[in-house]
Amino acid sequence: SFTAACVTCIGFNAVFIAYTTDFEMRHLGVPPSFAMAVIEFCFMAFYTIELILKLLVHRAYFFCNSDMSWNIIDFLLVAFSVMDVAVMFATQDGDGS
Repeated sequence: SFTAACVTCIGFNAVFIAYTTDFEMRHLGVPPSFAMAVIEFCFMAFYTIELILKLLVHRAYFFCNSDMSWNIIDFLLVAFSVMDVAVMFATQDGDGS
């Protein structure tokens, strides 16, 4: 089901965050690999699609139901994630670094 897919993605994302945090602490000053950036982008894309689907189904009710606090947090997290990825791609050098 949709909920099971979302929960599974959140679990994999938590493991990935733990891995990337460990990697960054062990390799200070080393940028993340291309594969890590692609995986991060895939998680962001999944959460963006999930949010869009929820907005299409619930419309304005998404922001004024009993789960509105969680929905607003979800919306802000996805928005900041999209901005973060956009800034990352916009500030990359031409050689991919």
